[in-house]
Amino acid sequence: MSKPSPLDFELRAFVPDIDDLMTAFSELKLAINAALEEEGIEIPSQQNDLHLNTIYTEVQAIISQK
Repeated sequence: MSKPSPLDFELRAFVPDIDDLMTAFSELKLAINAALEEEGIEIPSQQNDLHLNTIYTEVQAIISQK
């Protein structure tokens, strides 16, 4: 499952030799990244926040000792 993102694109390309698939994939990502950088376009990273509502007794004891 992919993470939600403000930008979600799908790119399909024909690769004549399946052995070149990963190389083509990498080259496409690098070319897209270079074009975005050249235009001064920044894509923000997704921020994930984790909120803990419960602290285990052992962890709470360790925190209390400090």
